[in-house]
Amino acid sequence: MVLVDSSVWIAYLKNQDINQVDYLETALKSNSVLMCDLVMMEVLRGISNNLHYEKVKKLFLELEQVEVAYRESWLDSINWYRSIRKDGYTVRSQIDILLAMFCHKEGIALLHNDRDFDLIQQYYAFPVYKVKS
Repeated sequence: MVLVDSSVWIAYLKNQDINQVDYLETALKSNSVLMCDLVMMEVLRGISNNLHYEKVKKLFLELEQVEVAYRESWLDSINWYRSIRKDGYTVRSQIDILLAMFCHKEGIALLHNDRDFDLIQQYYAFPVYKVKS
C-alpha cells in the first residue's frame, strides 16, 4: 500500500508526464492506494468544475481510507516542525509533516513530488516510494 500526496494527485489530474503519476496509475490498477482526510481536502478544494469535482470525489471515496489527523499526530507533528525550524529551515506545509509522521508511525510508503518531504526526511525517517528517474 502507498499513501499518495496531493502533489502527485494534482499532477495526475493535470495529466502531467512524471514518474510518480506513472506509479500512481499502476497502483490504482492494483488497488494499493490509500487515501486520507487531509490529501482529499487539499485536492478537492482546488477543483472548481462541479462535474470534475464529483468524479474525483467518487474516485477518492472508493479508495481505502486512513485517518491521519488526530490529536496525538498534531502534537507530535508540531514538535517535528519546531525541531526543523530551530535549525533555520521551514517546512511550508504542516499537512506534509502530518503525512510524514503517519507514514513514519505506520510504516506506509509515501508517494510524493514535493520538496518539503525531502527536508523532513533529513530529520525524521519515514518510508518513501522511490520512483525511477
